[in-house]
Amino acid sequence: MGSDNNNNNVINRKDYILLKDFRKEIEVESEKNFSISFWVYLINSSTAAFPATIIKQVYSDISSNAPFLVLNEKKKMTLFPFLHAHKDTTNFSNSTSMEIEFPLENWIHVGCEVVTDMLRLHINGEIVGEQPQSFSLDKSSNSNGLRKITLAGAGVDDGLQGYIHFAEVLPLSFSIKDHYVKDPPLRLSIDLSSTSEIDEDSDSIWNIVGGKASCRRIFSLDVVLLNAICQAVNKELEIVASLVYADSGLHVEKTSDDEDPLLASCDGIEFASYDRPGKLLHGRASLKLKISQLSSKCDNRLFRIKLEIPKFSGYHFLEAFSHPIRCISRCRNPRTSMTWKRPSSAPDPSNKSQSFGQCNGSLELQHNSIHEIRAGPSSKRIKLGKERTSTLGQTDVACYSDTWTTNQ
Repeated sequence: MGSDNNNNNVINRKDYILLKDFRKEIEVESEKNFSISFWVYLINSSTAAFPATIIKQVYSDISSNAPFLVLNEKKKMTLFPFLHAHKDTTNFSNSTSMEIEFPLENWIHVGCEVVTDMLRLHINGEIVGEQPQSFSLDKSSNSNGLRKITLAGAGVDDGLQGYIHFAEVLPLSFSIKDHYVKDPPLRLSIDLSSTSEIDEDSDSIWNIVGGKASCRRIFSLDVVLLNAICQAVNKELEIVASLVYADSGLHVEKTSDDEDPLLASCDGIEFASYDRPGKLLHGRASLKLKISQLSSKCDNRLFRIKLEIPKFSGYHFLEAFSHPIRCISRCRNPRTSMTWKRPSSAPDPSNKSQSFGQCNGSLELQHNSIHEIRAGPSSKRIKLGKERTSTLGQTDVACYSDTWTTNQ
């Protein structure tokens, strides 16, 4: 799926390969420059243990595998040399690493470059680590030094799960930075710039008035389809919203009156949110929603709004989550002392947003836009729209550019 397909209403599943299914056969010639680039999205899973292999080297004439890309015990990405070019490829002294923790739940562009005497790791088009190499080439397998290698993604047993997009061995005339902007993958995000005013407690949890039909209030939420470098993507697709628990990601139950917990409002009529999907037009959708379930009826747990594309349910990068929500009744006094259950140690669905590579310098792209149209007067009001000047709806979005430090 190249950039020239942005106006097609199709997302090609073949462009997004599960990490466990990724295999790339390459030919590497000794003493020649080589580089490969791809996008990787790693899922924040409680089953992953570190260090963990992301991609390994597989050779037809060697029974054991060797690491190629690894997240070390500090979750820093580490690049190893090719096994045929170095006798002890698993030695960390021969590797090069980025200096900050690799972000999970985000699309990150990775470039691996092997030049005559140097190993370089690129992240989002910039060099983040390099290591001089002392090669000990094994030319016995091929008289001209040509060696076939298979790069394979981590299996389920390795603990890491994720996706690979647009993996290419680059010709000498094509730079890793050029590859970074050529065909970035897609992601679904909630647009912060659509937020006007919300009720926010001192703990940064939003209060939304819900409950019975006579009490609950309508609020709007805007969602955009972007690529990984913050450019709007013009695709017309359906978006559905659901209400989930902030701590577990599980769907909130129906009310005691058998009402769906999240309702879509259309021309003054309420529908179950899943029965009235929103429409992405020119890559943007605005949903008008109401919450019928109260936190007090759910053991005082917090909620989130989850947005997804039904045809791609389960694709983590095509999901977006709101900020944690406390749904209250209209008569509740916000100053009343209550004990609210905070998210447990389970993976936080919004962690995908807390990273670099996001728009407008914000590390909170997905801590998104719940816009309550009629907010309760007694809560603290914070005008998020004035504090944040994100312009995600425009195609010339200014993206956050992190400063990378090269390893010494």
